[in-house]
Amino acid sequence: MNDRTERLAVTIEQKNEEMLDLLAGLESSDLDRPCADPGGSTVGAVVAHLAEGYSLVLGWIARTTGQKTDGQRADASPAPQTHDHTLHHGEPERDVVEHIAQLRAGGAVWAALIRGLADDQLERVPAATPQITDGTQTLADVMEMMVEHQSAHLTSIKEAVADPAVPSRSAT
Repeated sequence: MNDRTERLAVTIEQKNEEMLDLLAGLESSDLDRPCADPGGSTVGAVVAHLAEGYSLVLGWIARTTGQKTDGQRADASPAPQTHDHTLHHGEPERDVVEHIAQLRAGGAVWAALIRGLADDQLERVPAATPQITDGTQTLADVMEMMVEHQSAHLTSIKEAVADPAVPSRSAT
């Protein structure tokens, strides 16, 4: 591990913790609030999008860097993403608890994968992969874009729950 990978891993951990703190503070009525986010039309849908995205991202990082995650082969394909972003159990509070657990575990794995890299690996340009990279950026740049992508979703959630003029869909 070097200073660069450590800085990136710490940034991932800090952003993940910020996300977890925000999600843990959501009320069940917040999940139905409309959300102006490309990841979903409600806060709950964006939360599901974030959780589903981790399996895609972690599988891609592991394959790209030749590392393994929790018994996963380095060449294993990620679990398919459904992209419907519905809450899976019909019990929004339970779903959010499960999504928070996925995000907590995923953030730790993401940071660990980054810590396992050398500078030259961060400077490699991974092949184009739909929904992740067009094949022109370094791995470090892709990781930074992923952190920014996550931050953009968090901003959308914060704006949705902070606007008292916009009632939740369940209140209408």
